[in-house]
Amino acid sequence: MLSMRDSGDEITVEDTRAIAVEREHRVKGLAREILLAADEGTPDARLRERLSAANVMLTEIDGAIADRIARKLIVRLDARLVGLPLWNPHISMPAPTAFPGGYFDRRVRPVSAAT
Repeated sequence: MLSMRDSGDEITVEDTRAIAVEREHRVKGLAREILLAADEGTPDARLRERLSAANVMLTEIDGAIADRIARKLIVRLDARLVGLPLWNPHISMPAPTAFPGGYFDRRVRPVSAAT
């Protein structure tokens, strides 16, 4: 399980995966901003522009992104940073039967028309 909880100034990430670098991460400041942006799937270039406009040095941005990747909390996918932790508490997905458009159950074989 990889989950995160935001207290406002710090995100606590709990990582119980076999590949976990640490069991718990305390993420503050620039690293927190990067993790939040990655949670939204922000394009890497847009995040860099936004942080540079806030007077953050590119070397600091590069280092913080590299650290989040090394800790296996974010990945780079199609020029975007994508966050891996889920929010805790999470919102459960509705059951397939709750979807107003219906659903398709692959386990049920369609009735063939008589020939």
